[in-house]
Amino acid sequence: MQQPDFDIDELCYAIEAKDNIKKVRVDYENLKLVNSNLNKLLGDNMDFYPNTIKFAFKVLLNHFKLWMDNWNDNDQLSQIEVIFNNFTKIQTELHTYGIKNKDLKAFAFYGLHAVNFIRGEYRISIINIFKIFIINPRMARYNLCSDIYNYHFHPLISEALKTEFVNMAKKPKCEDCNDSIEKMRTDSDLRRYRLEEIEQKIDYECICIAEKTLQEFIGDLL
Repeated sequence: MQQPDFDIDELCYAIEAKDNIKKVRVDYENLKLVNSNLNKLLGDNMDFYPNTIKFAFKVLLNHFKLWMDNWNDNDQLSQIEVIFNNFTKIQTELHTYGIKNKDLKAFAFYGLHAVNFIRGEYRISIINIFKIFIINPRMARYNLCSDIYNYHFHPLISEALKTEFVNMAKKPKCEDCNDSIEKMRTDSDLRRYRLEEIEQKIDYECICIAEKTLQEFIGDLL
């Protein structure tokens, strides 16, 4: 695996700059998408505790544009920050009302990422991004931080693994449509298994990159 080589100054500039091509900034559209993904995760769950994070994201989304212009020590922003913080403390390996805690924690750290961004606390905001990749790299890559993954993490993934993933993803589900149903199913199952194995390797590399970079980043702040 390649060694992490984040340019921290570049990353900080990308989150501060109003116009950048590397998509680190929080904006209304990506926050709306994150909120939609959270609602899909929670579904019709009526239990009080999981719904507190749904409430926090709803408030964040409804007030995002206003707070971006002037958050001014807003009490409501501080209240939803407390909710997000509470969810970051739950045990990653467990479930809460049938929902994986690592999923809830990933959304909670994204919420903190947005809160810090609104306040202009950009370096703390970036720390929360790294924590998302450590806790739940799959969700970070596909649901919460896909742009950040594509621009900042993906270049650090080993070339051999990138090639393996691309080739496997392009492989047809069944080489010969005239094969028996049983062989078609077996080929399809083997392909899914192989893709998942590659995905797990990419997840592992993302965790290693995030952990090493976060350690160096926090060291720079001390």
